This record gives sequence, C-alpha cells and structure tokens, in this order.
Amino acid sequence: MNMDSMIQQAFPLRVATTECTLPFQDDAPVSYAVASDGLWQDLSSDWLALRHRVAVSDIHLPYGPLKPIVEWKCSFPPIAIWQAFAEQARQAMPNECAALFVWAPSTDSWRLAMRDALSASPTRVDYRNPVLEPGEIAVVGIHSHGRLPAGF
Repeated sequence: MNMDSMIQQAFPLRVATTECTLPFQDDAPVSYAVASDGLWQDLSSDWLALRHRVAVSDIHLPYGPLKPIVEWKCSFPPIAIWQAFAEQARQAMPNECAALFVWAPSTDSWRLAMRDALSASPTRVDYRNPVLEPGEIAVVGIHSHGRLPAGF
C-alpha cells in the first residue's frame, strides 16, 4: 500500500452532494468533506459527532453545502459529579487537582475518576490517568486552578 492510499484510508475525503445530506462515516473517527464553501472535518466517537469547517474557500466550489453539527451521543454528566469534583478541588487547595468524568454507555451512568496526582502545586498538576472499566469512556477531562483564575 502506498502513502496516498494509507492517508486516504486513515482520513477519508468525501464530496458533499447538492442532492442529499452527507451522513457521518461510521467506520472512520476522522473524515473530511469538500463542500461549496471549503473543507470540513467530521469527528465521530462513541459520545460525540462533530462536523466543523476547517478551511474556507475563496471561491464557490461546485459541491453541495454543509452545516456545522454537534450531536451528543451521551447524557449530560449529573450535577452530583460536578459537585463532587468541586469538593475535591476545595480539599486540594491551594494546589490543583484533576479528574475524568467517565460515562458507561450500556447503563448511561457516570462516575468521577480522580487522576492520581504525581505532583501538584498552585500552578500545575502532573497526574496518572485512572484505569477505566471495560465499556467505560472518558468524556470530560477537568482540572482545578487552585486559587488562581482560569485563562487562555
């Protein structure tokens, strides 16, 4: 198999038609589509289907249109999970702490899985991820900021 074939197999490229809606490609977690306004990326996982434009075309291309899609395939983590993490963050202060919100699709249940802090300070936390049970999916990675404000 040559390099081009391997890239096409790993990251399929499809064309949006003018006649129908382009479905997600179930057998590819990442795929691309050319549409009338540019290049779009589809990301598909057990908990999320996302379509977003990654490159805008300066000219109208002869393909169909696409629209952004965000489709949650899981329920929202219950407030008790958020509250439990907030309590863990308060206990860790002034240091940071980190966790995963883990979803079990078979039962649509959630659990908080704290990340094991290898080292923690008011400005950083290094951690080891918890082991997930078979069938569980880490959906949300979260960390506190101690007493410092969050920012980008």
